[in-house]
Amino acid sequence: MTITVNAPADDHDEATEDTATLITLTGGDTGTGSASGTFKITGDRDMFRLTVSDGELSINLDGINGLDTSLRVYDSTGTEIASNDDGGPGFSSALTIDFSAGTYYISAGSFNDASTGDFTIDVAHRALVTSTFQQGVDGYAGTQDTYLTGDYANSTYDDWTIAKIDLAGSGKHEHTLLQFDSLFGSGTGQIPYGSEITSATLTFYVSNSGDQFTMHRMLTNWDNNATFNSFGSGIQADGIEAMITPDVTSASYVSSGWTDLDVTASLAAWATAPESNFGWAMLPTDTNSVQFYTSDNVSYWVPRISVDYLSPNGDLHSNTPDATATPLDLSSGTATTLGTFEAAGDRDLFQFTVTQSTTITIDLGWTGAGSFVDTYLRLYDGAGTQIAFDDDGGSGTSGLNSRLTITLGPGTYFVSAGSFADGDSGDFVMNLSVVQ
Repeated sequence: MTITVNAPADDHDEATEDTATLITLTGGDTGTGSASGTFKITGDRDMFRLTVSDGELSINLDGINGLDTSLRVYDSTGTEIASNDDGGPGFSSALTIDFSAGTYYISAGSFNDASTGDFTIDVAHRALVTSTFQQGVDGYAGTQDTYLTGDYANSTYDDWTIAKIDLAGSGKHEHTLLQFDSLFGSGTGQIPYGSEITSATLTFYVSNSGDQFTMHRMLTNWDNNATFNSFGSGIQADGIEAMITPDVTSASYVSSGWTDLDVTASLAAWATAPESNFGWAMLPTDTNSVQFYTSDNVSYWVPRISVDYLSPNGDLHSNTPDATATPLDLSSGTATTLGTFEAAGDRDLFQFTVTQSTTITIDLGWTGAGSFVDTYLRLYDGAGTQIAFDDDGGSGTSGLNSRLTITLGPGTYFVSAGSFADGDSGDFVMNLSVVQ
């Protein structure tokens, strides 16, 4: 008698070709995706394929019930370009790789091809995007710049086409202020909240060559009516008006013509806290004046910023009042955050802690840019029970912002930013402040 045993049918092909199982990403060539499978016999490997844009791809291969997995990645020609054994929790495998646009293959296997069992595979792709901001180009109107001079200490120069940076004699220095506002948000061309800045370049045209200067992130807000005397005696890099340590130091001699400066550090800081973008103070180190064209010049000569960033995947904030809510630090007496309702129905949850009986005011409103948002504010205690809410109690031109003032006992609380009837998508700003 002859007994024939047939191997179980394979659920996924093993070849780096179109027969590999397609993983569909939520955004087409970016976003998240997942798949699952079973190693039916020892030596079984399952192949998956996906097509991505330029960016960063994270892959997690998790074995069920302690299965020890092994992960391999191949390019479109079938050449292995990366592998991992235990890069995830326990015996799971994980990789994060920078990819150029194209089709790639992901091989799921067990360690030494020695095991059978079930697995899941999760991928998340963040697209690498470039955004350029220049006054008057593609509708951008967020640049403001001016210079301050000790020679005319009460005069404004907001409409001048030239900015100056000079360490003049007798304390009559020349300082320049430069800001690119409205860089972050959900509007067309803006950098989405939660993006990771990979590089940023400031470009401007130097009309008069001169000595080295430094660029310090401003810590206080200003406008084009600023004067040398309105800052006391020009801008001080003292940790109060501007950062003590510069983010940028130019070349020792700045030549005429187009100049590129690496401002990645500044953009990365502002991406973390967009509300802190007050621009730069450009301060001299010597007496040979640098002069460059401002945003009031003809468009060709106008300063611009080019920013490369990895876009976020999915919702940046939890939707539930629990430990997954985004923490806010109230130790300074105030906390401000910006966010986006990615779609109607989205709510963003934040948590904060008070150590004693404290009266707090919470303001929630539309940022004023992009799609209009009628906000709705909810407050929960540490157990997740709603204890207060407000619809239109806030200030603002729309009359539809939200505000709560409430005295809270010691503990952790959750605040929910939402829209009226969960009906809007768009950007919001929320501020918490301790009432003295």
